[in-house]
Amino acid sequence: MDSKAARPDQPGPTSRGTTPRRRFIPWLLTAAIIIPYLNSFQGVFILDDYRVILEAPHVLNGTLPLTWNRLLVDLSFTFQYALAGGFHAAHFHAVNLLIHLAAALLLYGIVCRTLALPGIPEWAAQQATGIGFVTALLWAIHPIQAYAVTYLCQRYELAMSLCVMGSLYAFIRSLAATRPAAWLAGSVAVCWLGVGTKENIAVAPLVIAAFDYLLVARSIREMRTRRSGYYQALAGTWLITAAATFQAQQAVARVGMRVAASISSVSIPATSVSRLEYLLSQPGVILQYIRLALVPHPLVLDYNWPVAVGFTGVALPTLAVGGMAVAAVYTLIRRHRVGFPLVAFFLILAPSSSVLPLDDLLFLHRLYLPLAAVIFPLIMAGAWLTARLHHRSATQTLSAFFTALALLSGWLTIAANREFHSEIALWTHNIAIRPHAWRARNALAVALCETGCTAEAIPHFLYTLHHTRQVHSHKTPPPPPKIPQYHADQSEHYVRYRALSNLGRAYAALGHTEPALTAFAWALRIEPYADETIQQLRSLLLASGVDKDRTDDELTRRVWVAPGDLNSLPDH
Repeated sequence: MDSKAARPDQPGPTSRGTTPRRRFIPWLLTAAIIIPYLNSFQGVFILDDYRVILEAPHVLNGTLPLTWNRLLVDLSFTFQYALAGGFHAAHFHAVNLLIHLAAALLLYGIVCRTLALPGIPEWAAQQATGIGFVTALLWAIHPIQAYAVTYLCQRYELAMSLCVMGSLYAFIRSLAATRPAAWLAGSVAVCWLGVGTKENIAVAPLVIAAFDYLLVARSIREMRTRRSGYYQALAGTWLITAAATFQAQQAVARVGMRVAASISSVSIPATSVSRLEYLLSQPGVILQYIRLALVPHPLVLDYNWPVAVGFTGVALPTLAVGGMAVAAVYTLIRRHRVGFPLVAFFLILAPSSSVLPLDDLLFLHRLYLPLAAVIFPLIMAGAWLTARLHHRSATQTLSAFFTALALLSGWLTIAANREFHSEIALWTHNIAIRPHAWRARNALAVALCETGCTAEAIPHFLYTLHHTRQVHSHKTPPPPPKIPQYHADQSEHYVRYRALSNLGRAYAALGHTEPALTAFAWALRIEPYADETIQQLRSLLLASGVDKDRTDDELTRRVWVAPGDLNSLPDH
């Protein structure tokens, strides 16, 4: 798209009619998206699905969740469980796919109506339907999207993205509507609903304002005079988000972070990465996101992305991403509409790729919505090239290329969905690609134990222990905390504790009493008041011949005096 041209007094999409062919496009798009996701219905619950769905008290009991910052999605899990009479993974996959389909159709509508705006080059307007279809299709069946759609608890990300796109779509519809106030009210309502999906909805007003500024309004003054009430209402999203966040913080303060995190979708801060480390690592993460968007291989759930260090890890990625950020700012200053995808890309990624540290430096579901900002410019470039060549063969070649790309993407998406059919398959694939992903190793070991392959699990538990040595462990019994302290379910601290506890159970199941006692003892040095592990160690001591009256004394001695040597644990 070219720089901003003169704008009419009433900006809005021009009417180009709706042909039978165009009415058929959404149905074709729907079918083309469903086909690669048919095998997603065989996917199982994994990782955080247990915490936010299977073990969540509000889901099991049909009550309101403890925290309300993601209320809408949490209630959707509750209603599904109640209506289905249990946890049927296929039902949850169906809802996730419906949300994904709705988002793809909205993206199609956004692109088509954007390319019908006044001032858009004629070559783009004439190809609006094709550009919209290809953009929405390649976005929806990109294999990266499986890590949001098929990973069930990422419904938060799906629903938030749907609300962002729904709010933007309603705004675009208002531009040519005879009653724009209704569409603007709908835009605000959808944005407000988004507060119940995920905190990242806070970027929606900024994305819409950037769209208005770069593609619609002649000036900021016009935005203020013609749509001041609309933007004030959109800004209400921030107030509602702040209120929901405050409620969540108060709820957490009442029960403790550990309890809150174990029974709700409370947002988890990083426990092992500083703000500076996180910020300096994100340029490299953003470049990796872009690379995987263009060449989606290898794709795994847990990359265990390292903290960036050194010149090549920090300086070079920062220069590259900094250049992109400067380009985004330049397009805003110069009001080049071509810069909107770049601006939107940075805005949408900002909550997870800036100074707010999360335990995962890189997670593919965060690219779910920003991926559209990567794909759209590439489709536009192809359309521009065919328009410049003015040759039928160029159009046919480009169509063949996009068809082949769609087929390849669909095949890769089917393959990605297949990984979710089994926890063992998922984590085996993960560590084959990222062998140092200790969290994936621990998850694989747990899955192996659950299927009776206890001996095969032990080397993976030991690997986890060897790569989480920096976790603090107590040397003397600490006083009981007034409020339970918290370490994220998948943080390095908690994963090490669970690895030791599970390793103790594995050794006990195999009849290796002494290694089991050592593993339980070191687990309790990390989590001294973990009742489950205390009971397991006490039972093992009784089974090994310790007198019942001496059990507590022996437990204290084993944990705090002679826990044993972790380095001597057998790997079988």
